[in-house]
Amino acid sequence: MSEERHYRWENFYCLFPGEEVRHLIESKSSNLKHRLLSELDRAIAETGFDLEEYRRLTGMWRRCIDIYKPLVKKIYGDERREPTPAEERTVSKARGIENSVLKRLDDIIDPLFQRMLELGYHEDDLTC
Repeated sequence: MSEERHYRWENFYCLFPGEEVRHLIESKSSNLKHRLLSELDRAIAETGFDLEEYRRLTGMWRRCIDIYKPLVKKIYGDERREPTPAEERTVSKARGIENSVLKRLDDIIDPLFQRMLELGYHEDDLTC
């Protein structure tokens, strides 16, 4: 079974209010980047984007990764063996939750991203 990935949004979030990278951009970037951030803030308000829901979902996503990534590294990297049935279930459950969370993130971010494209930004402008 091929695993669905959600690369489209993995860097867009760094421009959101409160994100670490945004603070760096605000302090060291050009006027064009400052304009982008200002327009993003307006688009967040216009689209009703829920930053708290976004943060809740990204927290869930990170917890899933915290569960399965060390286990996969241990099994396939350190110990170089096949996983036990219990390990397979743990990884499968965490990845299943991760995929549904990423799908939900895509769903809530898409209107905001589309609004930024309507404002004339290119996808490359919307990453860090």
